[in-house]
Amino acid sequence: MPIVRINAEGTTPQLHRHRSPASEHLRRIGATPGPVIVMIHGYKYQPHHPVHCPHMGMMSRAPVCHTPSWPRWLGFEAGHADEGLAVAFGWSARGALWHAQRRAVEAGQALAQILSELHDIQPERPIHVIAHSMGTEVALEALYHLPPGVIRRILSLTGACFASRVTDALETPAGRVVEFFNMTSRENDVFDAMFEWLVTPPARGDRAIGQGLVAPNALTVE
Repeated sequence: MPIVRINAEGTTPQLHRHRSPASEHLRRIGATPGPVIVMIHGYKYQPHHPVHCPHMGMMSRAPVCHTPSWPRWLGFEAGHADEGLAVAFGWSARGALWHAQRRAVEAGQALAQILSELHDIQPERPIHVIAHSMGTEVALEALYHLPPGVIRRILSLTGACFASRVTDALETPAGRVVEFFNMTSRENDVFDAMFEWLVTPPARGDRAIGQGLVAPNALTVE
């Protein structure tokens, strides 16, 4: 299947470089075999940016810069009949950290609309999310706007968010049935410290999830 590129324009999902609604395009694709894998980039990327557009970089099969290709690593566009559908989800993640975090909340609402559409088209099809850095915030926000069972699994790669933000999202009806994998790295400690210093935590003494996470349906992998 081709990669579907969608951006969050505020709380509205929009096809990348097209003005037609994203929902119309998803309906035309229809039901196809294989899972849906949603890829969400993190901080400092921005769709349409001449240098930092994620659709030209990490979320492209052939990145223009020297960066790993997520779709290639995940096996998309390799010619397999049941490889599923890849959704490259872009959002405005440049600027101050606290501004990007607020935009991540809006982007999560746009993401929820896309996932609801995909679930309506093919309810039995599994939908998984792989998110990097502050992209985890986008995935967590979507849980507040979805019914249970739409997202099966969230893979958070060095997620930039507070632990209480995750545990609260996992307490939503949609969050209780999600498998959440918290992939951490000690190489990310400097960014975690900067995130904790610059972004107001939801609760006093809260820590970034790079320092660990405790929830019934969450697993931290170092």
